Amino acid sequence: MYRRIVYILFVVVGLISCNDRDKIINIDLPPYQTQTVVECYLDSGQTNKLLITKSASFQDTLYPVVTDAFITISNNTNTDTILYKPLIDTTYLKIYSHQGNLINNIKQGDINSLYIKLSNGQEIKGTTIRPAKVKIDTLYYSLSADQKKYNLTVKFKDNQLERNFYRAIFNVNGVIYNSKNIDYLFDDNNLKSSSAAVITGFKFDPKDTVIVTFYNLSEEYYRYLRSVRLADNANGNPFAQPASIKSNISGGIGIFTNLVYQRDTIYLPK
Repeated sequence: MYRRIVYILFVVVGLISCNDRDKIINIDLPPYQTQTVVECYLDSGQTNKLLITKSASFQDTLYPVVTDAFITISNNTNTDTILYKPLIDTTYLKIYSHQGNLINNIKQGDINSLYIKLSNGQEIKGTTIRPAKVKIDTLYYSLSADQKKYNLTVKFKDNQLERNFYRAIFNVNGVIYNSKNIDYLFDDNNLKSSSAAVITGFKFDPKDTVIVTFYNLSEEYYRYLRSVRLADNANGNPFAQPASIKSNISGGIGIFTNLVYQRDTIYLPK
């Protein structure tokens, strides 16, 4: 946010200093090509839920939800027909447009397929394979020298025989969007041994309750998350390179993936 304000001030100062500041400049933008956007996250033990919208140009403020779609999610044993049932997840502040009826019982290595057919005949497809769960070996805290802040350390085992992608999220007091929340996204390129750790630094206060969620990501989901972050950072920044979303959806853009994680809670003392 601070960098964005600096950029805006820089542009404003530059405009004011121009001799032709009152001159109107017309810029012809190419027509925007609307795309179908899909977000679907498979979570074992939960029903299938997804969001289908239409992308919008920079000037638009609304993202139309797609309601007229035939949707299935299938694996080797069953097929779940997904219906238009809007849902607001107040815990994670997510909105879904469609829900299924079957409870997922997804195991490591299972292959799931997504099929969507819109009323105009457009077909959208996606495939995802469930990665292995990486367990938290140890979760502990340490106190700063002035005894005012806590650091958290998460230790885990990395499989050095394959490429792995991780995400570690630390939510304070059950609040998803909080100034003290931490969200790390990384791969194992720089991990030199199977014993690895995520360290937060001294970010937390005494008596904080921290919910730790440690994800093992598919490579497609990792690249999707990175591209979303790059696009968000570039938005409003005139000096940033344009960023495109890395999608694993054919016929549209978005992500179809598994959520594979371990979650733990730590209560920091006073």
